[in-house]
Amino acid sequence: MNKPFIHLRCLSSYSLSESTLKIKKLVSLAKKNNLPALAITDNNNMFGVFEFAQECVNNNIQPIIGTSISLLDIKNKNKISQLSFLVKNETGYKNLIYLSSLSYLNKNSEVGITIKELEGHTEGLFCFIGGEFNPLLFLYNENKNTDHLINKLKELFKCNLLFELQRINDSLIDSFEDFFINKSNQFNIPIIGTNNIKFGEEEEFAAHDALLCVAQKTTINNGSRISSNNQIAFKNDQKMSELFSDIPEIIENNFN
Repeated sequence: MNKPFIHLRCLSSYSLSESTLKIKKLVSLAKKNNLPALAITDNNNMFGVFEFAQECVNNNIQPIIGTSISLLDIKNKNKISQLSFLVKNETGYKNLIYLSSLSYLNKNSEVGITIKELEGHTEGLFCFIGGEFNPLLFLYNENKNTDHLINKLKELFKCNLLFELQRINDSLIDSFEDFFINKSNQFNIPIIGTNNIKFGEEEEFAAHDALLCVAQKTTINNGSRISSNNQIAFKNDQKMSELFSDIPEIIENNFN
């Protein structure tokens, strides 16, 4: 029996100005597609975790608790890189609560954590990197060495470090994929796949695009604004399996 594709990066409407997807809708889509488990990974907050867990349990879906936190060590003029985390057990949940809280206690105005602050707080957590805020992508685009960061993250997370592929028609991410996969092979790091979900059905693209306009205080016809991506809807198991059909271990890794 083929294993279902488990979505491991889902942003709910608690990711303010980023996602239109209410938790009840997110879980209903998972149930509609007969998914046994589902993750929540809102950016720089865990506000929706309790509601998400309750909604999943009520629908016989295993909730996977997570979040993404800005990594202050690596940034450029416009963006801060990011680490994403998924909880394995109670110890991991406590560590994630600590790191999420710590990210708001920095003396400057930036929300996030440093590599140094991870030390002693990685047990029970998966850490994955990928997408537009992938710290390795930032380093790669600045012609900086990526191996030092990979080695440090491996030291911290051991076999719980994962690389994340997204195939959402994003030219920046797509151009980095071959290098990223090569590094995965070089350092023996498992690859997972995600769809960076920020809205539900494909027809909800326009509503998500409007949300981004509101967040940027601009209008739809502004050609220089950040636009939505029609590929980041909640895709079903078949579509996701086809998307990563050339790397079948991704389905296995996501499931496990």
